[in-house]
Amino acid sequence: MSSQPASNHLLEFAAERALHAGAVPRAAVVKERDRLLQAPSGHYVLLLGGPGSGKTTLLHQYLGHLESGSATASPAPASEKKAGGFFSRLFGGGGSAAAKPTTSSSGSAQKQRVPFHLVRRSLLGAAQPEAVAASLVAQLEQLYPDCKSPAATTEPLEASQRLPELLERIAAQVLSPKQQRLVLVIDGLDEVLEGELGNPLPLFLPESLPPQVSILCAARPDAPYLDWLLEKAQQRPELLSLDDPRWQSDTASAVQAFWQQSAEHFSPKLSEPLLRDLCARAEGNLLHAGLTRALLQSLPMGLSKPFAADL
Repeated sequence: MSSQPASNHLLEFAAERALHAGAVPRAAVVKERDRLLQAPSGHYVLLLGGPGSGKTTLLHQYLGHLESGSATASPAPASEKKAGGFFSRLFGGGGSAAAKPTTSSSGSAQKQRVPFHLVRRSLLGAAQPEAVAASLVAQLEQLYPDCKSPAATTEPLEASQRLPELLERIAAQVLSPKQQRLVLVIDGLDEVLEGELGNPLPLFLPESLPPQVSILCAARPDAPYLDWLLEKAQQRPELLSLDDPRWQSDTASAVQAFWQQSAEHFSPKLSEPLLRDLCARAEGNLLHAGLTRALLQSLPMGLSKPFAADL
């Protein structure tokens, strides 16, 4: 990517997010993800999966739904329903207009900022562990300006220490009194660069999270230092393994829906036999499906169908 880091450690990931816009929902996996996020205590939810399993797409969908105000979750407990539901109470902010849902003059909902970071070695400043912490701190301080520490600095190394303290203040001053919850999203734990002391994860993943704060993150199963997170003494993460056989039918349906939607963008439209063959060749891998579509779209008109038969 060619994007550059913005000021105040706020990184823009517009190009990547645009690629995932309109991605096919995966109802069963989404329901399980939302169930895991509903625990009231502070905790981690870790999506595990190999390349093409759909973990990054799930995170982008989660961000997009919350920002648009259209996120849904599995049925909430009675205590949640009385308070207005789980997702309707996320990201309420700390008294700042920027942290609260707003409406336009037409009455339509505006986007809400969601604290997130995509760890990408291909994006300048996005893979250093200190930069991940600094990005999250900057976003949280915009959402909750009243919780910003008077002694706060803009040094990246300071952010690693400020992040857990800031989350504690937000939980105590805003989330608990207002019965709100906060979810931070971090993708790409397997891409983070190693810190000077070795394991980089503790530099942006607090040892413990305060009540009503969760971190939804994703990684490949073979990510370095992942054992540190999986074996945390205080708060072991809730796991959602997308490579688990129980999600095979859900993933296969997502691949099929992907190709059904994609068929409309070819001229002539891809035939049903070809679509079945493309789905079978993907073997439930969304990355394979996406790369194959990009390859077919790059071919001169009329060549994609015979070429696809030879893939």
